[in-house]
Amino acid sequence: MRMIVRIQVALLLAFLSVPAPARSGAPAPRPLLSSKLQGEMEFRLEADGSFRILAAGSDDPLLQGNLAAGGSAGRSRRSGEAKPFFKLTSEGVPGGLRGFAAGADDDRDGRVDEDPLDGLDNDQDGLVDEDFAAIGDTMGAMRLQRAGLQFRQEIYRWAYPHLQPAVFLNIVPDPGADGIARLRLEAAGPWVEADVRATRHSLAGKAGSWGGQAMVTTSGTGTGSEEDGACAAGSETWLGVMILNEMDAGGSPGPRMFTEDGVLEIDLTDRPLSLVVATGDSWLQLAGLLAEARRVYEGVADPVSGRRARWIVPALCSPCRLAEPPAFAAETTPGGDLVLRTELAAGQSRLVDPDLFRIMDLPLGHPSRLVWRGADGAEQTVVWDCGDFGALVRGGEPVSAPWMLLPALQSHEDSGRLELWFDDLDPDLFDTLDTAAQADGPVALAGRYGDGRTLRGETTLSRAQVPGSAGPTDLAGAMVDPDLGRRRDDPFADRSRLTLSPELLNGWPNPFRDRIQIRFKVPASVGEAFVWDDDKDRPEDSVLQAPVPWEGGQPQASVKIYSVTGQELMTLHTGQHSPGEFTVQWDGSDSHGRPVASGTYFCKLQLDDWSATRLIVYLR
Repeated sequence: MRMIVRIQVALLLAFLSVPAPARSGAPAPRPLLSSKLQGEMEFRLEADGSFRILAAGSDDPLLQGNLAAGGSAGRSRRSGEAKPFFKLTSEGVPGGLRGFAAGADDDRDGRVDEDPLDGLDNDQDGLVDEDFAAIGDTMGAMRLQRAGLQFRQEIYRWAYPHLQPAVFLNIVPDPGADGIARLRLEAAGPWVEADVRATRHSLAGKAGSWGGQAMVTTSGTGTGSEEDGACAAGSETWLGVMILNEMDAGGSPGPRMFTEDGVLEIDLTDRPLSLVVATGDSWLQLAGLLAEARRVYEGVADPVSGRRARWIVPALCSPCRLAEPPAFAAETTPGGDLVLRTELAAGQSRLVDPDLFRIMDLPLGHPSRLVWRGADGAEQTVVWDCGDFGALVRGGEPVSAPWMLLPALQSHEDSGRLELWFDDLDPDLFDTLDTAAQADGPVALAGRYGDGRTLRGETTLSRAQVPGSAGPTDLAGAMVDPDLGRRRDDPFADRSRLTLSPELLNGWPNPFRDRIQIRFKVPASVGEAFVWDDDKDRPEDSVLQAPVPWEGGQPQASVKIYSVTGQELMTLHTGQHSPGEFTVQWDGSDSHGRPVASGTYFCKLQLDDWSATRLIVYLR
């Protein structure tokens, strides 16, 4: 016990004492508490009780909050000025047991948690802080005084990955205070009131809906525009604030909130204020985290006595964590869209975040619609707008997630196909994905579930056929005169619908370290040049044997290397060629002679308007 006390005192003195005001020219005082949120974001608690959320490498806070006097603040009925107090603790420490723990009544006086952690003898038994509730893996407790008003402010943090982007605050005013204090939260963008609802699963996988009213804003960390920046993956950080004790025991309304520009103010009277401040990479991530925060605050109830213990983290869904991740296939369409499909079997986890998919580490943004085709024949389409809180409506009320309109996806029992349609892809992104669709081999896929778990794997990327369009037989027939071996009319309207055979381009060895031999072929006939997905679409033999209708009698051929982001790195060859096989080499350098990094690259063969692409891997 003495050793524990020594360690706690040493930590308190070394890191957590209230710093003195910084002298001119002296470094800024260290924060009382510094904690990582999602990604590289950081939460900092200062000695005056203010706090900030900062992005990596930036001193401009995405959010800053502080307690200030508001209205007609009177003097606290406690006499004298309160001494600075701050302590760091965690759940389960001696003197801080709570809930259903056997030693929750730490001082064994028949009462539980009657002496809160504030450095005072609140129950006047001659002991200080001997019976309080320690909450979370990290709990910072401090006593504050503002214009005569005295408060106890507690910060709760859990080490669970799905709760890491959230900070819980519990602010308790002095019961003897006469006046009003106000919590002020300032963000870069305006606050918007939203009804937050999200589907969460119990330990056994049973679905339920949690949420409530929240104030939401976004802070730009990228280049998203005002209209679509909130939906551009990776360009915005979502911030949300939810009051967790909206009603008191008598059903009275909770604290009043005021908003103006980027400032949110919450009035505190003589009742505690419990709230959560959360961050998310997307609207669904934020909504899911706020819903989870509500579950944490509600805690659990003893089924026998009915006594409830708040601030208990519920167990995660076991079927969600143990199920095999779904396999996805992607297709680019001639209309410039991308469709992401997966076949979901019973038992698979399915509540994916549609706004955070990445292919080859390139963010797809948000889909315009989601389609569910159940094994029972039922089909349902949901239009999704990640920036419009009221875009989804159920029973006249807005809902926060598309899954709430697709009941089959909320359970673990149904099976079927899920499709996500990305209709508004950036043209450069589509060109990169469409080029990759012509190459052989899988590409990397990454995403995230609604509860924050990561989704990683590979996807096949292919080019889709146009439903109801003229088949390749008709196209080839319109382009080639089998008897004369030359073009008929103007073939350009149909040329783009033919797919150049990937067999015209090969590389060895692949992967390679020093250099790769790239062999390409200029085909002599239509049959050599093109491929058809279905044998029934193949032209007649006379068309297959006809010469390819090159623009100038011979094709203009080029072989180029591209990065996965579509950047042209090196032209290996260019010129006109008669039919035949040709070889070029690449040594892993760009057009300036600089060696490229190890990784995946595209080798593209261009013959007039047609192209074929191979994935090649360079290992330095």
